[in-house]
Amino acid sequence: MRRLEIMFVTAAVLAAGSGAAQAQELREPGPRQGYVIGGGLRGGVLTLDAGQLGNLGAFPMLGGSFRFGEMVYDWLGFGGGVRFAAGSTDAFSSFYAAGLMEAQVQPWRPLNLAFRLGSGAFGQGLSRADPELEREGDPGGSYGAIVTAGASYDLFPFRTSQYESGGWALSFYVDGELLLGTDINSGGVFVGVEITRFFGLQKYKLDLPIDEAYEPEE
Repeated sequence: MRRLEIMFVTAAVLAAGSGAAQAQELREPGPRQGYVIGGGLRGGVLTLDAGQLGNLGAFPMLGGSFRFGEMVYDWLGFGGGVRFAAGSTDAFSSFYAAGLMEAQVQPWRPLNLAFRLGSGAFGQGLSRADPELEREGDPGGSYGAIVTAGASYDLFPFRTSQYESGGWALSFYVDGELLLGTDINSGGVFVGVEITRFFGLQKYKLDLPIDEAYEPEE
């Protein structure tokens, strides 16, 4: 009987501790919360070094991007995405596409500025603008590892209440890219804008006033 009482007391203590822990995990509502998905346009300059052809110079590039992920905490998120771009000079044309895993850190919550770091794999094509100038041994393409680092800022034009979690954003970003390939090595800087949707957190996970917590969700 004594052992049974001890078991009930222990279970009650653990339950109380669990409830307290859950209460401590409540988060203040903010725009950059929950799952995230977005995509948009990007442009920049990529410099190519094509092995025996040497440095091919800077290629103006235009392309697009798509990304997805989750803000695990208000200051830390993980996800993935794809990006691509194409460009040319007077002598060559190039195209590449990449898939990445990405982490982002938001050091100061009131400012929707995040620093992003990504890595993954890419494939790249290279061709001469004039097919008659093609030579035997020209690298037709390359594949390898890509590393990116940059920053993004999210603007929430439709946010109307401090108690909202998530929302639609215009995401502006700049990042540097390094593409280490089998026959071609590239590096450059890109800027872009994306339409992004942060899906937010459910109300039971948020620290809200009573009247907001029990107001029906739309």
